[in-house]
Amino acid sequence: MVKKKVKKSDGTKTSTKKRLTESFKKTIRSPALTTATTPNVEDRHDVNEQREDAASIDSSDMNMQRRRAIAAAKNRRSETGRVKQHNTKKKSSSSRIVDDKYSFDSSSISSNGRSYEDEYGDETNEDSYAEKSYSSKKKKKSSRSKSGAGESSKANNERHVRSKHAQACKYLQKGNFDKALQCFENILEILIEKYGEQHYRVGAAMHNIGIVHLRAGDLSDALEALELAVAVRKASLGKLHPKVADSLVEMGIVFLSLKQYDDALDVLNEALDLREREVSTSTDPRKQLLVAKILNNIGCVYYEYGDMRAARKTLNEALKIQEEILGSDDPTSEPGLLSMASTMCNVGYVYLERKKFDDAIVMFEEALSIQEEVLGGDNTLVIHTMDNLAYALSHDGNYDGAMKIYVDILESQRELQQQSISSQDNSGDRASISTSDVINLAIDISNTLKKMAYIHLKLYQYDEALDLLSKILKIQEKYHKCLHEREIYNTQKMINGVNYHILKFHNPTEALIMSLTSQGIQNPFTNRALDFSFMGTVEDELDCRVYEIVKPKNTSKVSGHKITYA
Repeated sequence: MVKKKVKKSDGTKTSTKKRLTESFKKTIRSPALTTATTPNVEDRHDVNEQREDAASIDSSDMNMQRRRAIAAAKNRRSETGRVKQHNTKKKSSSSRIVDDKYSFDSSSISSNGRSYEDEYGDETNEDSYAEKSYSSKKKKKSSRSKSGAGESSKANNERHVRSKHAQACKYLQKGNFDKALQCFENILEILIEKYGEQHYRVGAAMHNIGIVHLRAGDLSDALEALELAVAVRKASLGKLHPKVADSLVEMGIVFLSLKQYDDALDVLNEALDLREREVSTSTDPRKQLLVAKILNNIGCVYYEYGDMRAARKTLNEALKIQEEILGSDDPTSEPGLLSMASTMCNVGYVYLERKKFDDAIVMFEEALSIQEEVLGGDNTLVIHTMDNLAYALSHDGNYDGAMKIYVDILESQRELQQQSISSQDNSGDRASISTSDVINLAIDISNTLKKMAYIHLKLYQYDEALDLLSKILKIQEKYHKCLHEREIYNTQKMINGVNYHILKFHNPTEALIMSLTSQGIQNPFTNRALDFSFMGTVEDELDCRVYEIVKPKNTSKVSGHKITYA
């Protein structure tokens, strides 16, 4: 199971809502804010004592004034009425002035109090307003800082996911599937923890994991991951979304690799319906290329199943779309042409199976011209196409054309072998002879030399064939531990037979037939070698069937392995 379970919280982590609540409470209980708004008990006690002292002082002064007034009244009994009247008028005037003054201030405070009440819904004074204003600003500032921290955290997480994705793609490109899988699984865990399981980005992550398993050959794990990707994408994006078609195409490739042809056709036809629906609503003609890729894959299913008629029909339909859209494009600037070249190769494979070598040659030559422009001559894909072309040419009787292709293949294989040895020397691995890459390349070179030797034998060019057979024997003896002993025995037997025919005296008719054939004279219209068997037969002809050129092991080329950013 590829899918990772999300670890449950052990209670040590605090939820976002709880953290925000605690932070809010800390802001309200801030020491600076409390000191500024509420005096402590000791300060309040000192203030009350000062007020009581002031009150006692005012009271003693008033008693002294009263005693003096009584004494003065006794001494001036005759003037009592006038003094009382005068004092009454003065007091009334003074009281009226004080009342007007404090009446004005009181109205001003009352007005400010109403404005506070309108804003906060309760009566307050200026200190209370300052407290609430400060608290409000503090909360807003705290909220802004938390919001900014949240956005920064999201950005960091997204950068982390992008970095992981780029790293995984590099590992995948280098063929390091274990590390690529680890990176994509880490991305999956992050996305499930963030969004839950039913999210389109989770579906994309499962899709990528499926592709890694497919590239690594883990077909059962690939199928399981892609089935989950399809399910999640259908649930989150809808059953008709183009991303669903992407995962269905990969599922079809897995079923094809498992040789479950019926399931592969069902899945690929479902993907084809979605692609055609997408194309019908698009104004971009290049969207048709997506349909062509799926048609190519369906054609591959028919080819592997053995239904060559259906395969040819479907593949030609795909090729027709690709040629209409990409036919005049530059191969070096249009990567889609490689897909068209793959379709051409698939059509060529069908023609080889039906022994229509002339039609196969046309397909392989067109595919090869594109592949060489984009990939270069030393690419293994290019070499495989060249091998199929040479096979078709040799069986069509064009030995000269086949020999030229095999010479080019041999040169490319030797270049690849030299690069492999150089890379091992640079890495400090001196035991290069025992490494699998160099051995496999040496075997490939040996097989190419065999095909070239076979053509020389068919043309009675014994000297050239003997030279190649000697080189083949040296390679086989050098890597004899990796080869069956029968291979070395067959080569030694073939060398002995060639030596015999070189020394053998042939009659004039045999000598003429062998001489004309060895010159490689071709029909100018078909490029096929002329057959001089009408002149007679060569008795005791060398049996070279063991070196006969066989059809390359062809596996149909599907279009897929599309990584998407999760």
